[in-house]
Amino acid sequence: MILKLTNNVTKTEYAFEVEDKGTSNLFFDFDIVLNDGMADGEYTYKLYDEKDEEIATGLAQIGNYKPKKATYDNKRQTIVYNG
Repeated sequence: MILKLTNNVTKTEYAFEVEDKGTSNLFFDFDIVLNDGMADGEYTYKLYDEKDEEIATGLAQIGNYKPKKATYDNKRQTIVYNG
């Protein structure tokens, strides 16, 4: 199987050949060694079988990445137009 990781900010793509250990019917279980220099952050993963068909996709977080939390001022204001 091939695991592809795409960084959601830089769009850099990494591919790893993986083998499912077969320890579960609910999820895939494999070990990978990440490339040197891979940035911490959020990645989209896609897992492909031997026929190059996509069998799983989702989000993965690498490293000690902590997303920035946006805060919003919820002040309400009413604008009246003469019309």
